[in-house]
Amino acid sequence: MSPESPPVSPEVRHRREVRRAIVLPAAGVLAVMILLLALAVITLSPLQFSLLADFMLIVFVLVPAVLTCLIPTIILMAMAIGLWQLNTMAAPPLARGRSTVVRLLANVQRRVPQIAQPLVGLGSRMAYLERLFAGPAESTASPDEENAHGN
Repeated sequence: MSPESPPVSPEVRHRREVRRAIVLPAAGVLAVMILLLALAVITLSPLQFSLLADFMLIVFVLVPAVLTCLIPTIILMAMAIGLWQLNTMAAPPLARGRSTVVRLLANVQRRVPQIAQPLVGLGSRMAYLERLFAGPAESTASPDEENAHGN
């Protein structure tokens, strides 16, 4: 800027830049399209104009519509392939985990009777001693315990 020009406010500068960068190019494209349309109407026969209109329909309406539908479809297909690959990669670790759980379960099922056997024996000895020392008097066991022991 020259030193004698007044300072320009940011709003004025912004309006000028918007006009120069957005409005003028858009107006130019619109003017060219109107000129081409007028030229097509004047120079072409109705049949040729109809063919041109059909072509423009394909270019400006159907192609974007197809691309709009095609891109999400491609994304969904890529996601499906990715999930299939993830499933394929996850299967061996899951199978190993399942076999480990089955092996641990078999080990627990085998050891539970071994662990429970002394406790069951101790419980039956305690019940025998309780009945032996209780004598003919009432048992000190609760009604639930008596029903559990079959008394």
